This record gives sequence, C-alpha cells and structure tokens, in this order.
Amino acid sequence: MNNPQYDLVILDAPVWMMRLASPMRALINQEKYRLKRIAFFCTESTSGGPSVFRSMEELCEKTPIATLEITQADITHFDDSKKLSDFLNICQKAVSKENDGAS
Repeated sequence: MNNPQYDLVILDAPVWMMRLASPMRALINQEKYRLKRIAFFCTESTSGGPSVFRSMEELCEKTPIATLEITQADITHFDDSKKLSDFLNICQKAVSKENDGAS
C-alpha cells in the first residue's frame, strides 16, 4: 500500500484450514502501521471466520469497525444480501462520521 491516506481499509482473506491465509498474514505484518481504520471480510467453506478475525485483530493491533464472514452456503444461497449490505453500511457510516468530524 503506497498511500497511507485511506480512511478505511477492508482486509479480505480466505480461510485456509481454519486459519488465516499466509499471504494476508504477511500483508498485515508489512502494512499494519499504515492502516488507519480496518474492517475484515473472510470467505470460507463452512467455518473458521471467528478465529481468523481474532488472528487479524492481533496482527493489526487494532479492533475492526466491522467483520463479515461469508460461507460457501452463503454464496450458494445469496438471495438475501443483507449481510453484505449491513457490513458496507457500517463501513460507510464510520468513514462518513470520521470525515464529518475532520471538517
């Protein structure tokens, strides 16, 4: 990440064998001090998201403003995009609130 000016960075990682994918672990270790605010998104077969989010939070040394866990079943039956919509609304409100406060 060349620009530390982002108000929010959404980190998206696949869950590999119930663990945080090593490329995301490397990215976080490299960039964590440039990340102003964060949100987490993960994709998985059936489970592992909560432990991956804990790992990401520990590595970032920050609490995410929102998390979104998407399973294979969610993708297969994605008739209701409420999970995604709720996640994006939280992210958008956090950025808007911060920008309003900076004025």
